Amino acid sequence: MRIPQFRRITVAMAAGMSVLLAGCDSSTPTAAKTLSSITVSPATANLIIGGTQTLTVSGTYSDNSTAALTSGVTFSSSANTVATASTAGIVTALAAGTATITATASGKTATALITVAAPAPTLSSIAITPATVSLLVAGAQQLTITGTYSDATTGALTTGVTFTSSTGTVASVSTSGLVTALAAGTTTITATHTASTRTATRLITVTAPV
Repeated sequence: MRIPQFRRITVAMAAGMSVLLAGCDSSTPTAAKTLSSITVSPATANLIIGGTQTLTVSGTYSDNSTAALTSGVTFSSSANTVATASTAGIVTALAAGTATITATASGKTATALITVAAPAPTLSSIAITPATVSLLVAGAQQLTITGTYSDATTGALTTGVTFTSSTGTVASVSTSGLVTALAAGTTTITATHTASTRTATRLITVTAPV
């Protein structure tokens, strides 16, 4: 069967367009970006025993883009007795010292230095010296306050202490702890450490001069 002239021209044009379009298809597959490096934030952290710090990990890729890495990251500690790291990157301080936390993702690593310190000692008790105070009327005695701390150390407390006298007519006490005898009798001086509310007392005996 003979193909009419106009159909032959249409078929030829279609075939030519197909060849032309095929020749113009110059697209190439886009290479998948790969992880170039990772960083840990914060890079350093100071904790007290019992404290925690969450580490975050970011990745830099072959196309220079960056993104947070929320999966596929493992964490390890160089000193598990000082600080541990959970699978989620939460660091827990256990003892005084330093530990390096290493994050690993797709063969790339980054580190964070963790420094752990013991908590500051707290004031456990206070004491007044001298142990006994006997004064004559018009006499005076300076009281001193010593604090004992949670780490068993001691030290003089020169600020942050208030003083009161239970019987101000027998003896008065200044803001610095100076007791002045006024009349025969007894009174109790109470010292209070304002910040910790620790207290100590001392009995003052006042006698009239002979």
